[in-house]
Amino acid sequence: MRIAVDIQALQTESSRDRGIGQYTLYLLKALLEGDSNNEYLLIANGRLSPPRIDILDSGRFNLANLPYPNDNRQISEVLTKSYLLAAKVDIFHIASPFELFAGSVIPNLD
Repeated sequence: MRIAVDIQALQTESSRDRGIGQYTLYLLKALLEGDSNNEYLLIANGRLSPPRIDILDSGRFNLANLPYPNDNRQISEVLTKSYLLAAKVDIFHIASPFELFAGSVIPNLD
């Protein structure tokens, strides 16, 4: 399976060292250690600073920096949906649907 994980909680100052950021980091570490059967895509916000996490060097995760435009949720949703469809993602996990600070964009994927 191809599984995508939104990692914006690791990119914002308000979350990366707090609960949801730590949850996201430990989730990725657990996936790295316990699952060698699936492919993982990490979805990052290209407008924010890259996450400072060592697991990106593992080679197990593919990082996609999506170029979300400022304050345009509709375009961000289209970009995200298009990327997920083109990448043939089976599951998309958004760790924090409430990541509303520092330019993060959580698209509505109904």
